[in-house]
Amino acid sequence: MPIDSLQGRHILILGGSDGMGYATAHYLLKAGAVVTICGRSEKKLQGAHARLLSETGVGQDHLRSTALDACDTASVAAATKLALDANGELDGVFVTAGGSGMAMVVDHTTAFMAAEWANNLFPVMNAIVAAVPHMKRKGGSIVALSSVAAIRTLQGLAGYNAAKAGLEQYVATAADELGQYRIRVNSVRPGLTKTGVIGEEIEHPVYKARFTKHTPLGFYGVPDDFGPMVSMLLSPDSSWITGQTFSIDGGLSLRGYGGDGLTTD
Repeated sequence: MPIDSLQGRHILILGGSDGMGYATAHYLLKAGAVVTICGRSEKKLQGAHARLLSETGVGQDHLRSTALDACDTASVAAATKLALDANGELDGVFVTAGGSGMAMVVDHTTAFMAAEWANNLFPVMNAIVAAVPHMKRKGGSIVALSSVAAIRTLQGLAGYNAAKAGLEQYVATAADELGQYRIRVNSVRPGLTKTGVIGEEIEHPVYKARFTKHTPLGFYGVPDDFGPMVSMLLSPDSSWITGQTFSIDGGLSLRGYGGDGLTTD
């Protein structure tokens, strides 16, 4: 059931063309929020915009979109301005932008590690820097997308693992600093989730064998599993929650994973 307290709230989603960002935008729109979605591909973003309007039945005044690179500070600042309400204020931001490369640690380079850090930390940094001035008067909520990789080893993803672990500490420290303005900062930690990024790959029997064994609720999650929890964190109903990371992983983090990597060779 949509959260009533989201009615009329202005929310920015960095990475809303598909996956968890799209699913959360869908949930927020159904709850009456005014949502701005962003993504790298203009064509993909336009398609997402049209589908959201069709699927939710909301008017054009409730959905905005703009193409951007979430690692670019100026672009995020411009998107934030697009997402503001009539008073120049913003209620929430959900940062899903990120990604990973795959390389064993003996093959790492400074360029590889710098890219892992940039892809996963810069979008959160940019969101905070851009949004906070527009949240100081009445508070707000920022939610970042982490990963179970922050607390469990996955061979070949050491750079990504480290970046997501760093993201969670960044979120905690930001929450500490921004609490004085009643601005809350939290993160959510997915387990294996079927999104467009990995497409049909996770249907491979090797993935099924590995992750079914380690996930109490089954094999993998889907983006729709994230809308309710993220929306709650963005809403005033969670006004006493900050600096936390919430696992949405089917219980994967209970048993752990570790061991061999994600290749099917």
